[in-house]
Amino acid sequence: MILCALLALLLAVTLAVSASATPAWTTYHRDAARSGADPDGVEPRPPSLDWRSPDLGAPIWGQPLLLGGRVYVATVGDRLSALDAASGAVVWSTSLGTPVPAGALPCGDVTPTVGVVGTPVIDPGAGVIYAVADTWDATAGEAHHVLVGLALAGGEQVLRTPVDPPGADPKALLQRTALNLDAGHVVFGFGGNDGDCGEYRGAVVSVPEDGSPASFWQTPIALPSKSGGAVWATSGPAVDGEGHIFAATGNPNPPSGQTASKYDYSDSVVELSPSLALQGAFAPPNWEAESNSDLDLASAGPELLPGGMLFQAGKDGIGHLIAEASMGAQAPAVYSHAVCGGHGSFGGDAYAAGVIYIPCTNGVQALAYDQAARSFTPIWQGPGDAFGAPILSAGLVWSAATGGFKGGGTKLYGLDPASGAVRYTETLPQPIADHFGSPSAGGGRLFISTGTSVTAYRVAQLTALSEPALSEPAAPGRSTP
Repeated sequence: MILCALLALLLAVTLAVSASATPAWTTYHRDAARSGADPDGVEPRPPSLDWRSPDLGAPIWGQPLLLGGRVYVATVGDRLSALDAASGAVVWSTSLGTPVPAGALPCGDVTPTVGVVGTPVIDPGAGVIYAVADTWDATAGEAHHVLVGLALAGGEQVLRTPVDPPGADPKALLQRTALNLDAGHVVFGFGGNDGDCGEYRGAVVSVPEDGSPASFWQTPIALPSKSGGAVWATSGPAVDGEGHIFAATGNPNPPSGQTASKYDYSDSVVELSPSLALQGAFAPPNWEAESNSDLDLASAGPELLPGGMLFQAGKDGIGHLIAEASMGAQAPAVYSHAVCGGHGSFGGDAYAAGVIYIPCTNGVQALAYDQAARSFTPIWQGPGDAFGAPILSAGLVWSAATGGFKGGGTKLYGLDPASGAVRYTETLPQPIADHFGSPSAGGGRLFISTGTSVTAYRVAQLTALSEPALSEPAAPGRSTP
């Protein structure tokens, strides 16, 4: 009880001292480390429905983003829209191309079309929002992935550049991960479609914001596998203060009747330099068994922690603390312990005030992180249907009952951060489209994608929606064919 009370007090103080002047949630889970903690909600109130946006024409799989008085969201119909954060009204809406018909792909779970699946990213300094669109050429029957940059002020296109990895079959790739920023570059991952059909290699992509050609790191899949190593966790790559990129890779896919036996950086956490040079990797000690049982790490993304550590859990119910400094030697984890009651973790974690909050298929779990001892201790687990990736806002942990692996959930939980007790349960006005659904927050509001619209709740005292400069982009890029 004493530990729980101290954690609650520390969380309140931490968020209060970091409250922002301009509400901002510009990337998945708010920052490049994927912390998922909103500093604005310092005067909590019982949640109440604030607004619901108009129908945006297609399901939303990503997390809404916020900057000042606008919410930004993209759909699998290849449309990116800006909404008024106070009312939900559409400020502007821009088509990024023709989305790919779901039936044109060899397999998958995104319907009815595949357009923008991963959460976009905003560069406030440049005045641009970036998204990766899967686009369809009906005449040629071809799919192509492109990075598109739109001006925050009016939605005009300022960058468009191809991003499919060399030699890849775009139909076999899915760009599910959230985008991140790394010193003038947009960073994201590629994996395969649900079902792992076709041949693909997982990849991390870095695209200069000036429109120069993209750089790629691809998982070097070893025979007998010809496919796999997907970078597919919805939270996407994390980026540290030195610009190093951390991404989790999925299992290899050997032909039926064969097994993977040669380590090839699949089922791993890889560290890449800003130029995408491989710096090191962590692989679980039972890499071979996990790889051949589809129990890889890539179902959740890395969470960067204080003290030069990162946390990684995946499908096998084991959490690992990994020292960034030792990854070059492929050293073992500093500490490993069972999490999620042996179930898998899918999505993105959150971290604040010494506690890691992780999404589990049997309910969100809290882990007390001991930086000095370099270990963690499970302290509570939330409702069994709170599947969604958690965030922190208004003194609570928020997680959606996303409906399991098929989506369709209609509940939003507000949990006590010290005990996991349910403080509030809200019924969403429309089911969540994706089982990775996660809210965002800022300025006293919480935003969540609900099917083909965005729903906002008031969860704290509203703060002024002071606007950053939204004029012409500071450094517009260029379009390439």
